[in-house]
Amino acid sequence: MSLNWKEIELVLEELAISGSFVQNIVQPSFDALALYLYKEGRAQTLFISLASGSCRLHETRRKIPKNPKPLRFMELLKKRILGAKIVDAKQLGQERIVQLELEKNDERLFLFIRLWSGAANILLTDSDFGIIDAFYRRPKRGEISGQLFSPPLPREGEKGRDYDLRSFESLADFGLDISLLSLSEKIEKWYEFCGAQLSVESLVEKVEKHFAQKIAGIEKLLQSIEAKKEAFSNREALKIRGDLILSNAHLIEKEQKILRCLDYTTNTEIEILLDSTKNAQENANEFYKQYKKAETGFEALAIEEKKLEKEKQTLFEEKEAILLEGNPLRLEQVLRKIETPKQVAEVERPGLWFDFQDWTIIVGRNARENDELLRHYARGLDTWLHTRDVQGGFVFIKNKPGKTIPLPVLIAAGNLAVYFSKARSEARADLYYTQVKHLKRARGGKKSEKSSLTGKVLPSHEKNLFIQLDTKLLQELGL
Repeated sequence: MSLNWKEIELVLEELAISGSFVQNIVQPSFDALALYLYKEGRAQTLFISLASGSCRLHETRRKIPKNPKPLRFMELLKKRILGAKIVDAKQLGQERIVQLELEKNDERLFLFIRLWSGAANILLTDSDFGIIDAFYRRPKRGEISGQLFSPPLPREGEKGRDYDLRSFESLADFGLDISLLSLSEKIEKWYEFCGAQLSVESLVEKVEKHFAQKIAGIEKLLQSIEAKKEAFSNREALKIRGDLILSNAHLIEKEQKILRCLDYTTNTEIEILLDSTKNAQENANEFYKQYKKAETGFEALAIEEKKLEKEKQTLFEEKEAILLEGNPLRLEQVLRKIETPKQVAEVERPGLWFDFQDWTIIVGRNARENDELLRHYARGLDTWLHTRDVQGGFVFIKNKPGKTIPLPVLIAAGNLAVYFSKARSEARADLYYTQVKHLKRARGGKKSEKSSLTGKVLPSHEKNLFIQLDTKLLQELGL
């Protein structure tokens, strides 16, 4: 519900803001502005909405939420008109354009408030109507800094412009005696009880849609993980085949391609394909190798699944918390914040990130993640850990200025280094650790071998650490 020219005219007459001083300016959203005014011992807040379908201005007694970030036009107004006196406030004929004439330090400025749905705007000009800046910068309309604003000439009595003042009778349904309210108060109450509710319902629908899309994306990933886990469902069979080859090694002849033997788990005869160029031990090792790879893959999927389930639960909780917000201005701010795309590096940061006793520990799970973390996330004073003489991921403990890494944090990082390495099956390993500034990238090798050097480093000033995996600690870390 946008105001018509008669309503704007009466609101200005009721508020009588001429002679007021601008004490503060707040821009709660990208389509609203509030001017905190003071005149002869009375403070009032002039609320201006530029939202399509609800262009209006009126006094409000509701608390205006501050935007978490300083917005351009608000900051400009604070510099130019904070403390200024409103010498005159009028509507330009029937144009639904309010002109505020302001004075500050012998400088005369104009603030034009155009309340047209679909083309609303607020412009600050100098005394010659040169645009200093606009709420919405619109180059095609010439509404940008440096251009000249031409206020429309007042036009009276045109056909179709003789609107009636609305009665706002629906407010009586809320127990209000509308005969005691000014037009400004009626508008304020209507948006509080009726308009705000409609706005909240629309915003709630957007919140529901936003989180539904997020949760649907996570559920799709969970389905994919479930399918991948199914592919690893035969991992125990690989280990059993390795055991059967070793237990029947005396039956395997040179260059034999198939071993027929009794599977002790099912008590049935099975056939195991062999590599005829390898002996029994080597064939068994191949199955054990496949088993360990499948087991590691399954565990990695389980970790990812747990992480996604946690994210899904967090989204549910965030949604419920947001939906409890009843103020449409505040709800709009929150919605805009969650819908704003984050930096790609923030959304898709590599590796696994752990918070342990207020310290951040980062784990790279492969050469690519190791390299990415080292290039873009690790800093010189961060601590780097790695298993000695065993392949594994890089582990980083983010530095805290002026603080030494506590022993429990170092041990937790060490456990992660062992867990995400080839030493996991042994449940123990020797590590070395040093600061990132003491790492030197491995260089050299042929061009074709370049990928094998990705993420490899040569440490110096390193210290030694022996780690025995602590199951309880790993559980505490969410593994």
